[in-house]
Amino acid sequence: MSSAAYSSTVRQSEIYLPIDALRRNALERPDFIVMTQGEDNWTYERFADEVRRLSRGFVKRGVKRGDRIVLHLGNSAAAAIASYAAMMIGAMVFPMNYHYAPGEVKGLIGRIQPTLYLGHGDVYGGLSQVDTSLLPVDRRFIVDGSTPDSGVKLWSTLFDTELQPWPSDEDYDAPIILVSTSGTTSEPKLVVHTQNTVQHTITAIVDVIESSGGDPAVGVDLAATPMFHSPGWLILMTAVTLGRKFVWPESREFDANAFLNAIERHRCTILIATPFGVAELIDSQRANPRDVSSLSVCYVGGDACRAELFDEFERVLGKTLLNGFALSEALGCLKGGLTNRSLQARPGAARVVDEQGNDTKPGEVGELILSGENVFKGYWKSPGVIDDVRRDGWFYTGDLVRKDEQGDIWFVSRRKEIIVRDGENIAPIEIEQRLLEHPYAADAAVAGVPDARLGERIVGFMKLTKDAGNPAPEEVLRSLSSVLAAYKIPEFLFFVDHIPRTAWGKADRRKLRAMATGYLR
Repeated sequence: MSSAAYSSTVRQSEIYLPIDALRRNALERPDFIVMTQGEDNWTYERFADEVRRLSRGFVKRGVKRGDRIVLHLGNSAAAAIASYAAMMIGAMVFPMNYHYAPGEVKGLIGRIQPTLYLGHGDVYGGLSQVDTSLLPVDRRFIVDGSTPDSGVKLWSTLFDTELQPWPSDEDYDAPIILVSTSGTTSEPKLVVHTQNTVQHTITAIVDVIESSGGDPAVGVDLAATPMFHSPGWLILMTAVTLGRKFVWPESREFDANAFLNAIERHRCTILIATPFGVAELIDSQRANPRDVSSLSVCYVGGDACRAELFDEFERVLGKTLLNGFALSEALGCLKGGLTNRSLQARPGAARVVDEQGNDTKPGEVGELILSGENVFKGYWKSPGVIDDVRRDGWFYTGDLVRKDEQGDIWFVSRRKEIIVRDGENIAPIEIEQRLLEHPYAADAAVAGVPDARLGERIVGFMKLTKDAGNPAPEEVLRSLSSVLAAYKIPEFLFFVDHIPRTAWGKADRRKLRAMATGYLR
């Protein structure tokens, strides 16, 4: 593989494995600022040195190849440094969502059996149910704030004065990161990625950028999410590999004002958000316009996006919004379609199939399946046990899509989120989009609840705008009759103070179902 530095374009043959890319860039571009948060900047030299010092500290505390390190962190440079430090010695990181309840944290800690924990001081309470036999106190470290328990230390004590040698015997197929699926429907699965799958994912991303006329070696990338969601860690590793600047916003998770401020201040060129995030960005930009002229590519992903948001985004921010698609299990299998709202398969990487596994005809709804070296290794079950769920090399995503005559792919719904009411398959996203069009709606979501007679009933939730007054739920539901078939209209609608969402902005259907069950008792 060539050791030449990247020029104005990136050849796919020059894309190194993540830890090799860091080593090469630290040698060839030591003064390049690769990461920033607030007033703090990390050149390649500083970033590599901190990674190696922390890695050395991990080794001295007994962390070995294959061990797991929990990162209980939001948008944080500490998460980036710790991830690469673990990779240096063949350990893996588990970025854990700090919104999990103590019981959920206990279950996940029991599943992965970590050797070390790094967290924010004010989220440490999530460990309240984790016994010290599972995670000893002297294995718990806080990256900021005060230490909450006797024996818990600041992570600064982990950094050694010596640098860990660069690895010479890496196992590129060994896991480097465990990523929780959204966990909105059941216990989250733990997706396993390796240096090899990450390298091929970055290669696919380069292909997508170049096919749209962009330059993958030039850009300022804003963290779309904390590292406990895939866009966060993937954008970080892509930036470090390709020599792009990576920006952490000054907010622990998504905040429209913080994102727009970061774009203006750091001249960010790429923005990724969910439909909920896009709506928040539009509202924030209207209230306080920021200079976002540096943006060259803007993606919406994570859920279906209603058509009006594409147009509104362009009117308010002056940029075209492109549809994006990514799963924790496989990123980079699709590229832009013939419109900014559709997608197409990268050659050999995606198909749309029926229940028998046959390719669907144009216009038919089928399941999206994905293949390639970028697809995850499998789901983590326990130490040393990874479940490879691919069938004949294809990963069945559970996403229902349709493919048109031109080969464009359009998202319909998640299979598991489909509400089956009296034999009818109903996509909750379709109902949510119609609720969001109502002038009283600041936010909205729906969920299905079990019913002995119909199978499931549809329950809607709406956060009202400030000027909505006191409308009756029946009034809002009647307004849907002109845009939705009768069987798709929710049977109940509750006005709530907020819609529960994941940190990535998806409606949290597990919490919504619990809320619905409570309201209907």
